[in-house]
Amino acid sequence: MNHRDFHPLFMRDIDAIEAHILSVSEDARAALKRVYELEILMDRIAENPGSGTRLSGRLAGCLVRHGGRDFKIRIVFKPYIPEGVVLFLLASFGGQNWSTIAKERL
Repeated sequence: MNHRDFHPLFMRDIDAIEAHILSVSEDARAALKRVYELEILMDRIAENPGSGTRLSGRLAGCLVRHGGRDFKIRIVFKPYIPEGVVLFLLASFGGQNWSTIAKERL
């Protein structure tokens, strides 16, 4: 398992996803389930940080993984494999424009 490092706004992303699902569904269990799915995806990324879709351009060196029910969750991360660190940059849900936001965070 690799050490996890987080962009300062990453945890805010998770809170925003939870709040969005709660506001749309009015179902606290559904919102918590998505947070749990995010945690599972982060675990999988930390266990295998070289797996994911490689990004290019300003996001070169970063990867994106999709997960959760219907694969609506996306996590953009940058692995530092020799150092044993994974930098989590962005978590998004549904149709959110994750690529533009991720570029701003580099």
